[in-house]
Formats: sequence, C-alpha cells, structure tokens
Amino acid sequence: PEPVDAPAGISNSLYAAIFSPFQHNALKINLTSGYIDDSQKGYLLQTFMHLNGKDLSITEGKEGNHLMTVEAASLTTDVNNDIKDSNAQRYHFDIKEENLPWIKEHGIKFSLKLPVKKPGAYYVRAAVRDPVSGKTGSAYQYIEIPDLNKHRLSLSSMFVINREEDL
Repeated sequence: PEPVDAPAGISNSLYAAIFSPFQHNALKINLTSGYIDDSQKGYLLQTFMHLNGKDLSITEGKEGNHLMTVEAASLTTDVNNDIKDSNAQRYHFDIKEENLPWIKEHGIKFSLKLPVKKPGAYYVRAAVRDPVSGKTGSAYQYIEIPDLNKHRLSLSSMFVINREEDL
C-alpha cells in the first residue's frame, strides 16, 4: 500500500519515485546509509548518494562557471510502509570549467542527514530529481538501528574514508 500524503518539503514527483514499485533509472543513483548516535540530537541516519555525471543537466552560470541543481529526498518507512521520518533538500553545485570533465566522468556525491525518532527496522527510500530535464532516480535499502541504551554489542555500516571531502 502507498501512503496517502507526501511529507512536507517533498515534491509530488520525488514522492512518486520513492514509492514506485519499480526503481526510477533516468538518473542512476547509488545509495548507502548508516546511522550515527549523536548525544544531543539522538539517532541520525546519514544517507550518502552518488549520481552518474553523464545523466545530469549542466547549465551555464556566472563568470564562466557551470551550474547543476539536484532535488533530493529521503525517508524511512516501517514494514507497513508508514512514513516515520523524512527530509528533502535542493542542492546547487557551482562547477568551474576545469572541473567539468571530472564531474562528467566520476559524478557527484552528497548526503542527507535524517533524524530518526527511535531505533528499529526501516526501509530507507531516496529519490533525486534533475529540475532542468525532469529526470528522476530512486533507490532503497533496509537498515536496522539498534537500541544502544540496552548496552549490547552493535555494529553499524562501516565506511572507509580516505579524503576529507568524503565526510
């Protein structure tokens, strides 16, 4: 069953892509998620996304630079498809001319942080949209966030990071 109403901030096209029974592949998206236990904010779900640079619309910007805009949304649902937490954001990338070939070859990476109200088993659903072309992409994965207050051994997703820009 599909949820009835889109959460605030998530456009209808992103919402449709998130809950489609088929993945949207006009924009190829790779999704990786892991949780963070922040002592002040509680659990945060860090959703990393990578987009293929060849699929994105790049327009002319100011001073010889290029612009790229991406709308992204992520949310968590339980096994009944009830939305538990959601976040959406619009990203604007200002790309210098000399970096354009690298972006087209390697793509772009960005992330969304999603506060999660309580531990549990969730489906992480994400969708991105290129507002210039209207192309969308979607991805999803299953994640379990353990209750760390029970003082049991727990292991989150592990990320190997070798550069500061990967944080």
